[in-house]
Parts: sequence; C-alpha cells; structure tokens
Amino acid sequence: MSSFFLPSKIKSGALGKRRKKLSQVKKKRDSKAIKNKKIPLATTIPTDEDEDIPSDSDTENKDYQSLGIDEDFSDREETAPEKRLRLAKDYLQQLKAEERGSSTEEDEDDDVDNDAIGRRLQEKALEKSGRIHKAVADQCTAPPLESIRFSRGHRLSVTSLALTPDGRYAFTGSKDSCIIKWNVEKGVKEVMITRGKEGAPGHTGHVLALAVSTDGMYLASGGTDNLIHMWNPLTCIHLHTFRGHKNSVTGLVFQHGANQLFSSSLDRTVKVWNISEMTYVETLFGHQDGIIAIDCLSQERPITAGVDKTIRVWKIIEESHLVYHGHKSSIDTVKMINDKNFVSGSQDGSVALWNNSKKKPQVLKSSSHDSADVWITAVTALPHSDLVASGSRDGNIHFWKCGESFRTLEKLFTVPLPGFINSLSFSSDG
Repeated sequence: MSSFFLPSKIKSGALGKRRKKLSQVKKKRDSKAIKNKKIPLATTIPTDEDEDIPSDSDTENKDYQSLGIDEDFSDREETAPEKRLRLAKDYLQQLKAEERGSSTEEDEDDDVDNDAIGRRLQEKALEKSGRIHKAVADQCTAPPLESIRFSRGHRLSVTSLALTPDGRYAFTGSKDSCIIKWNVEKGVKEVMITRGKEGAPGHTGHVLALAVSTDGMYLASGGTDNLIHMWNPLTCIHLHTFRGHKNSVTGLVFQHGANQLFSSSLDRTVKVWNISEMTYVETLFGHQDGIIAIDCLSQERPITAGVDKTIRVWKIIEESHLVYHGHKSSIDTVKMINDKNFVSGSQDGSVALWNNSKKKPQVLKSSSHDSADVWITAVTALPHSDLVASGSRDGNIHFWKCGESFRTLEKLFTVPLPGFINSLSFSSDG
C-alpha cells in the first residue's frame, strides 16, 4: 500500500476538496483498468468512505471473476498460503474417498461420516505433535512358545533388523556382510543381497544397521566398511552409496514423513543426508566416544547414545543439543516412544525411561533382566503407546508397561529365546 504526506499548511476545506478530487481520479483510473482487464494484483477496489479497507489477505482471496477478470490473466506462481489451502483440500478429499470407499463422486458427500474424518484429523495432528497416546500394554499377553517361528538364512550372527511400514517384509543384516529380505507372514527368504565385490555393490564388512523410510521407498544399510548403501526395498536394487564416516556405521534412522536420513558412527559423529537428492547435508559433533545407537520420529531431533555414557538429543534447527546422564556404563540402545519420552538400555544392566525436559531418567530399572551383569543390548517401543520391550545377552525379551506420565515402568512378562538379542522391532500396528 502506497502512502503520502500532506503539507501542514493546507486548510481543512482545501484538504477535503483535494481528497475528493483524488478519489474521483483514482476511481476513473481503476474503472478503466478493470474494463481493460489489466488490474494489477496489488490494486484494491475503491470503497465508500464508511467501508473498511480490505486487508492483504482479503485482497489475495478476492474472486476476480466477479470483477470480470479471467482467472489466468496472470502468470504468477502459487503462493505459500494458496499451496497450503490446496493441499488441505486435496487431503480432505482423500479422507472422504477413503471413508466412503473407492468412489470419489461429489454427490456422495452426504454419505461421508464427518465425525470420523474429524477424529482422523485430530489423531493425525496429535501424532504429529507427539501427544497421541495409545494404551495397549494391558492388552498384551505372552505368546505360546510353540507359536514362535525361527527363520534361518544367515551364516553368521544377525546384528540388525528393520520392518517395512506395512509390516509385510523384514530386512536383516549380519556379520556375514549380507542382507536378507523376508516375507513376515510366510517366514521365508525372498531376496538376499550378497557381500559386495568388484562390479556388484554391497557391504564388505559386518552389516550393523538397517532402516526403512516411512514411505517404504528406501532401505539404508551401514556397517564396518564405513559405508551407507541405499537400496530399493521392493526390488533390492542398489541406488546409491554414501561415504564420509571414518569408522563403523552403527545406526541409521529416517525422519518420519521426510526424506532425511541420520547416521551414527564409532567416529563420534552424526551425519545428515538428503535422500531426495542423494546428497550429504552436515555433520553433528558432541559425543566424546563412539556412538552406538540412534533414533528419530517426526521432529527434526534425532537422539543418540554411546560409549561415553550419555544420551544426546540434537536440535538441528537451533544448532544445539541436549545431554542426558543416568547409566553407569556404555549406553548401547535407545528408542523414542514419542517426541518427549524415550527408553534406553545399558551395559550396566539397567533400563531407563526418560522425559526430554529432565536431564536424569524418570525411571531407572537396575538389574532389569534379574541380574546386574546382564548386558542390555536392545530396546524398542511401539510409537505413541505405553508398550516397550528390552532384550539382552541372556536371550530373554522383557515386555514393559509405561505408567501414567511415563513415571513408572512395570514388567508385564518375559519371552525366553535362545541366543543373543541384538535387535528388536514392533510392526507399525503393534
């Protein structure tokens, strides 16, 4: 909006005549512009003196067809508010289509349960903010041991596990340098990505970390060869190799709902990678010894744990990080429950429950696996729920219930398994 200054010597009568004359000239000019359909975007239609002047948003949203102006009179790009509005409308139409089935006919809008759509929108918003909470722990029961299925395919120890978002497939990594894709329902091996060699991409050392993106489009793997390989999880075709870490890659995680990958390493660093462009973004420093585990949910705040007995939450946008202390030995595993709470396990045999606003754990279960010398090697959580699990070198998986406000941790039951529990994961539906 343009502005001008009036000399203080102009008398009030002359000032009124001048304002009237200027108003008449402006009306003629704007009327002529409208007639010729050349009205600029920033121009507003003159109003009577007793009407409010429209705000910028009112001007942007004005229906130009009512002024006799074609919609495509300008080659201007879509503004950010217009894009958000369009995406919101598209998402609502998608929800309506899902509620009434595959049909998208507009005359079926009356059949749509608007309350159901409202609940879904509210749940999505709560999940994004990290405030949704599903109470499922009390519904869990120990599975009959005869119902547990064992699948074999690796020649050496299985070190890592990752599930696809739909839970249909699992990927496992091993010290044999191979990655296997499994059909979860059938328990059979579908594809094996073998050890890398000249002319064939793959790992040449132990595979220590696996992660599948939340859209199911990417599989990332890392290991003792200091490399991160990107794969198509559907076809297991190699897509790209990331180089940069100076020691073993110990952890990988995709930010939920974003094409951003975080990696941790024994070189004490966290690296950020852009998956859309397959490029390196930045390196995060802070740990005083090797990093063993990493996790992340929807916020751009990955969490790491390491040999220096600390847990760190990286506030990437703010370019800072928070440090948490509580375990007496190396922290080998950490998992986020929601954007505020997380669970960790240590070589000192303890399992801890945390709130990111407190530097000490809210709950610390020493000798969590009934022995002080039992090394806690894996923890996992069903996101946005009260259910977590821990595994150790004694072969037992303990299931835990998080109490109100995550201030208590109650053991539910134990599932005994042979061997060393290196990795645990819940399917997305629990």
